[in-house]
Amino acid sequence: MSNNQNKKIAIIYARVSSVRQKTEGHGLDAQEHRCRQYAQQKDYKVEKVYMDSFSGGGDYHKRPELSKMIEYVDSNPLKSYVVLIDDLSRFARDVNFHFKLKNELYGKGVSLECSNFNFEDSPEGELIETMMAAQHQYHRKNNRRQVMQKQKARLEKGYWSFNPPPGYKSMKDGVHGKLLHKTKVAPLIKEAFEGFESGRFETQTDVQHFLQSKNFCGRNKNVYLETTKRMLVRPIYAGIIEYPKWEVEARDGYHEAIISKDTFYNVQRILEKGRRVRTRKNFNEEFPLRGIIKSYGATKPYTGSNAKGRNSTYAYYRDTDKDSIYFNKSFKTEVIEESLKKLFSELKPEKEVLDLAEALIYKEWEKRKENKGSEEHEIEKELTRLEKEKDKFLDRITRTENDSVITAYEFKIENIALNEITLKQKLGNNRSPVDFGTAFNKVMEYVKEPLKQWEEGDLKQKRTVVQTVFNGPAEYIPFTGFGTDNLAPIYKVFNEFTDPNSQYVDTPRIEPD
Repeated sequence: MSNNQNKKIAIIYARVSSVRQKTEGHGLDAQEHRCRQYAQQKDYKVEKVYMDSFSGGGDYHKRPELSKMIEYVDSNPLKSYVVLIDDLSRFARDVNFHFKLKNELYGKGVSLECSNFNFEDSPEGELIETMMAAQHQYHRKNNRRQVMQKQKARLEKGYWSFNPPPGYKSMKDGVHGKLLHKTKVAPLIKEAFEGFESGRFETQTDVQHFLQSKNFCGRNKNVYLETTKRMLVRPIYAGIIEYPKWEVEARDGYHEAIISKDTFYNVQRILEKGRRVRTRKNFNEEFPLRGIIKSYGATKPYTGSNAKGRNSTYAYYRDTDKDSIYFNKSFKTEVIEESLKKLFSELKPEKEVLDLAEALIYKEWEKRKENKGSEEHEIEKELTRLEKEKDKFLDRITRTENDSVITAYEFKIENIALNEITLKQKLGNNRSPVDFGTAFNKVMEYVKEPLKQWEEGDLKQKRTVVQTVFNGPAEYIPFTGFGTDNLAPIYKVFNEFTDPNSQYVDTPRIEPD
């Protein structure tokens, strides 16, 4: 048997926990070099080398190359291996995982050797090994804590301290150190936010499709819906720095904003309330009722389609609700629309009833305005209090020369200023620019003369009048007409007022204030 066959078979395992370490003293190449020197001294034959540049937070199962090494050992059960490491800290920086990994290798018949540490199978050796592993665990956790503290301090000062989000890149700045700067896709982010705010993009999926069409993530790369959703809720695009996980409250950042704060907060309100109902792009003048009428008792609305006859094409609405007794039945569009016009012609509220309705609605409007006024008063009181508190800290700054105290006061002032911005934004939104008369008259145009609005209106107006008259999808009873069970509440009130047996008949007339 040759000397080569008698040599122990070694596997080198090297690891760094960050990209930066690759080029420093504990770089992968340096570790491999020292392990090869050790193997040469011991007369070992190096068969494989595995290198990880992954931390895994101490959990060795998360390291891809280490997992491959264990699989390789398992695939060669007849061989006896020794695993070489350059430093004990490269093995595992967690006491629990250190001994778990060691026992797993020993259980596979693999021995472990280190160029700067001797593994001894004795109580004393195990104690020293435990102390060393505990020391490495402490260093790992302490390093992480120090990094987090530095990152948090940067965040508190108004700087983003993590990987830049899409639309930004981190660049060195002579005054600020590392600072976010806009990239070439920043205008796309601005267009996405403003398009969603204005209604140009009705859903987050629309925003996703827009970004995809513009190669937002690069040519032939997908823009996922989750990416879009995360983007639309990130305040960093409005120039705001915050990180609730570390209790870093929102503050103005030093980086240049891509969108205005108004746009950001408007988008958040839309997302919180739920996006407006999406209008299908293939609605057309032939099928103005598609999606907003259904068979009586059904749950799904009608679809619309054309059917070819011998000499012409005919438009039909179709019941697609499998639970409906009219499932798969088609009805000519002109028959349904004539039936709807007949109902509209019968909805003619009397002037006295309209006047009473206006008075009641105006009274409710005034009540809501009063509630808003009370809320505005509370906001203004809080703004006054914040202004006084800010003045107090400004006064304290002029009386101290302690830099750390001054910095603490500046943080306080920044937080107060941010709270003021939020409250002023809320105050502005609370003061609705819509005049009661304008809003009421617009609605009443549809209420008073639904037939006129239908006959003279465009596609959008036709659909609006149907949605105004009915409380939910209009219910059609084939061969009979439209039912009145789900008329909008305002028409039910009208019916109550005009019914001779109604409790409202003797109600005295209420004039608008």
